[in-house]
Amino acid sequence: GDVGARYAFGLFTSDEQLVSCMSLRSPRFGQFKGKKWELARFASSLNTYVRGALSKLTHHAATVIRNEHQMDIFTYVDTRFGGSNAYASSGWKLHKKDAFTEFWWTDFINRYPRFSIRADKERKMSEQDVAIEQGLTKISGCYNDIYTYTLL
Repeated sequence: GDVGARYAFGLFTSDEQLVSCMSLRSPRFGQFKGKKWELARFASSLNTYVRGALSKLTHHAATVIRNEHQMDIFTYVDTRFGGSNAYASSGWKLHKKDAFTEFWWTDFINRYPRFSIRADKERKMSEQDVAIEQGLTKISGCYNDIYTYTLL
């Protein structure tokens, strides 16, 4: 999905078709807010493999962020989609495995963001009570690996 970001970088073919891209944003919260910039999204065209795309875009983006903000970059790698070997081989360093496990709500047809269900203080209902009332069940994802990238 899309995300608001201040910077976007892309790799293009010789005929100017976008084949890989990444976007960076200032972190909204957390340990790196005001200290590093977040790689918010990285993607390649469907059914397309671009050798070295992550490495090339990372180095370029990190250079821009270092020049403009004197900061490095970090990212969360969702382990639901496999390991993070591409990041490690592109010069990223594992900072830590995040203890927080992402979760969503489902009615077994659709998946809803975790923030779509909140406790109802007026009715003295917990988040779980509100979810049950709406016929929703909590489902968990996997932890994230947190990687940082520092220009040498």
